[in-house]
Amino acid sequence: MNNKTSAVRPFSLLSSYLSEESCLKDFSNFRMQDSRFDCSEMNNMCSDSACPGVDRSLLTKTIISAECQIEVYFMKVCLSVLVALYHSIVINLFCTLIFNGMKQLWWRKICPGGIRLETHMNENGEIIKGADPEERSARVAATMSRFDLMGKLQLTLGCGLFLFWLISFFICRKLLSKFR
Repeated sequence: MNNKTSAVRPFSLLSSYLSEESCLKDFSNFRMQDSRFDCSEMNNMCSDSACPGVDRSLLTKTIISAECQIEVYFMKVCLSVLVALYHSIVINLFCTLIFNGMKQLWWRKICPGGIRLETHMNENGEIIKGADPEERSARVAATMSRFDLMGKLQLTLGCGLFLFWLISFFICRKLLSKFR
């Protein structure tokens, strides 16, 4: 409905407006007024605003800070994985060494019935090495002393590795806390 007419009536068909004089004008040289789109008045209006424009130095600092935080996060993840891998390998190693050392040192208490001795024999049933009982006894004693020595060595090495791991644990913990 056209409210601008004296009596409100519906708009005419679009084709009827084409005969109007204003539609017959040549608009090829038409130019909009520049003053209408002059933004200087708006700049004065926005000068009281809390956000007058882009602060390039703040934006640059923020971007650099974000990039640094991403790099530090990536380094933290890599270090955490490496430290976890290191600890799992060292713990597994010293536990295995300590267990094997204790097993070799205290085998008599673990297996009080003795040990089974296997040896090589000829077709006729004669022992190839150590046919004499004294020689066999000396060989068994030498083997048992090596077995005990190896147990002591494993136990000592395992305990030393445990102390090394314990010290490195606190050092790694202190160094990693600086990355926070």
